Amino acid sequence: MKKTFFIYSLPRSGSAWLSLFLSQPGAFCLHEPLANEESVEEQLAQRPEDVVGAIDTSAYLEPLVLPSEMRTYILWRDWNEIEASSLRIGFSVDAQTQQMVFRQNLKITSENTIRYKDLSNLDYLEVLWTEIVGTPFDALRAEYLLEMQVERSVSSIVKRLRKWRNNI
Repeated sequence: MKKTFFIYSLPRSGSAWLSLFLSQPGAFCLHEPLANEESVEEQLAQRPEDVVGAIDTSAYLEPLVLPSEMRTYILWRDWNEIEASSLRIGFSVDAQTQQMVFRQNLKITSENTIRYKDLSNLDYLEVLWTEIVGTPFDALRAEYLLEMQVERSVSSIVKRLRKWRNNI
């Protein structure tokens, strides 16, 4: 049986990097699966890896009904850092309000929270890798990935937020 996981996040919270970090032979993490037509479960079922998961920056708006065996996590970055990061690329976002919705819709605990501020700490990454994936941790690969700047295109994020706002 596959190990499955889902990570809720906000835009500019490190979700693209984290999906790359959690993907290697034997493990795969979809990034922004709600942008596709198929359900998250259908997309994960198509993957051949033993460990499959997904991370999405809009799932918090209407939390998914996921299988009980699927572990869920929340990627957390301070709202002021999200706003500053967004402004640096010319995109204005009210992350404080988004995080209020996040808190209303999701149960946030220390056990299910992945802390953005610790994603540059190799010891933290090893614990995270071991918990989610369970295979031996590759510190050298993690160091290489830490040097990368991986980001989703802002236009796709804006399109999805506008769609959501029009539906409420």
